[in-house]
Amino acid sequence: MIGRCTDENDDSYRNYGGRGITICDEWRNDFQAFCKWARENGFDPNAKPMDCTIDRIDNDKGYSPENCRWVDHRTQARNRSDNRVLEFNGEKHILTDWAKMFGLEKSTLRKRLNSGLSIEDALTKPIEKCKSHPKREGGN
Repeated sequence: MIGRCTDENDDSYRNYGGRGITICDEWRNDFQAFCKWARENGFDPNAKPMDCTIDRIDNDKGYSPENCRWVDHRTQARNRSDNRVLEFNGEKHILTDWAKMFGLEKSTLRKRLNSGLSIEDALTKPIEKCKSHPKREGGN
């Protein structure tokens, strides 16, 4: 956490410190304060790897007690800053969830949106079946 937010040589720096993600002074300067917060807020030292990871609730804000939580890897992956959040009928979900709810492949929904379709049309347009190609002469 500290490295990716402060060390310009860290491989992840550009996605954290490079875009302004910081660590609150309390955690950065007092590891025991961080440990105390972690224990009181769901950190499980016996969890399987990737079942208890620190996650920033708002990806545009830094690491601090009011913006962090302990979650499993799946939850954290759904909260990435590069997920595409879409709003339709007053609900907000990531593209992956909308695709699943409407029985679409993620790639289909992404292509439809990138082609300029509205969210409604992209979600509700019937899926076209592939037409079989006529056989070439000569049996191939």
